[in-house]
Amino acid sequence: MTQEQFLFLMAIDAFKRANNTWYPSWTDVLEVVRLLGYRKTLPSELRIESAEDWQETADAPANVRPDRWAERFGQSEAA
Repeated sequence: MTQEQFLFLMAIDAFKRANNTWYPSWTDVLEVVRLLGYRKTLPSELRIESAEDWQETADAPANVRPDRWAERFGQSEAA
C-alpha cells in the first residue's frame, strides 16, 4: 500500500467515525478528497459525454464546508 493510499484510507475512516456512518456517500468521499488537498487542475483523461470537464487553480479552496464551519464547530481552518 502506498503512502497516498494509506492517508486516504485513514481520512475516510476518520470521516466515518466523526459522522457515525459505515458507508459514506460519493459526495462524502469527494469532500474527504478535497480536504486532503486534491484539486482538479488538469483536463480529464476520461471521456464523459454527459458531463462538462473543468479545471481550477491548484490553490483553490476546498469549498466543501459551509461558511464559518470552523468557528461553529471549534475547529481550526486547516481541519
